Amino acid sequence: AMGIALTADGLMLSTISLRSVIGLRAISFEGWPFTIDFAKDKNGSKVGLADSFTLLKTNDKDAPKLQPIELARFESFSVGERLFSMNIAGEITARYIIGLGALARPNDPALSEEIGEVLRVDGVLAPGTLLFRESGQLAGIEIQGGKIIIAEQISAALNNYLKDGVNTPTVL
Repeated sequence: AMGIALTADGLMLSTISLRSVIGLRAISFEGWPFTIDFAKDKNGSKVGLADSFTLLKTNDKDAPKLQPIELARFESFSVGERLFSMNIAGEITARYIIGLGALARPNDPALSEEIGEVLRVDGVLAPGTLLFRESGQLAGIEIQGGKIIIAEQISAALNNYLKDGVNTPTVL
């Protein structure tokens, strides 16, 4: 499994579907292991962005401070821009943005089927593949079939969770 840090205090996003976290430990970039659990909304339900992407958090008081990933802003993308994809096996490949669509307002809900119509890259990506800009910012994550959750969607869902404790898996 691969995950990315969203906050310094241990909120992370798993790039694969997890049914259980029993016995699962995360390892920081520096090599420090720490325990994790599912992030829960104010109703006690598991929080996720889509079927395959679950928010995790640590309750481990000895967990290291994490370096959160910087999330790219959609309006700064351009067709032809080079991105780098990193799949779950750790393979890195250069990709190029081949299409950009219209982005709805960040607080507008969108059906899961509509996710991915705003950013297209060349080539075929496996589910859970991360897309990074050359600057290291996260551009998005492949869901499946060419659909990409862009960083702006992740940011909107994260902000709703941190602000109100709510799960908004379809925020665009």
